[in-house]
Amino acid sequence: MSPALRILVVTSGYRSGNGNFIADQVTSLRSNGIDVDVIFVDAKKTRLNYGLSIPRIAVALRSSRYDLVHTHHSYTLIAVEIAKALTGSRVPIVLTNHEG
Repeated sequence: MSPALRILVVTSGYRSGNGNFIADQVTSLRSNGIDVDVIFVDAKKTRLNYGLSIPRIAVALRSSRYDLVHTHHSYTLIAVEIAKALTGSRVPIVLTNHEG
């Protein structure tokens, strides 16, 4: 049996009123045997939380081998790119852009 695909989802819209579809996507992926971790950035409190999330993302990238990082906002993409640079990670990133 091959190891499960591992995905890190970094989002500011996870179960926050307008991101329920992201939680549904994560649930669907998990039900299909994909290992998914989620880092939620609460940007509704302050946009500074995007920058403050970089250490959490870096720790996740160092501690787990992900096949893919899926970001759901350009600001989370920037945070992931910085965390990748800090850790030397080469994991590919997919951006789903929900901005206008």
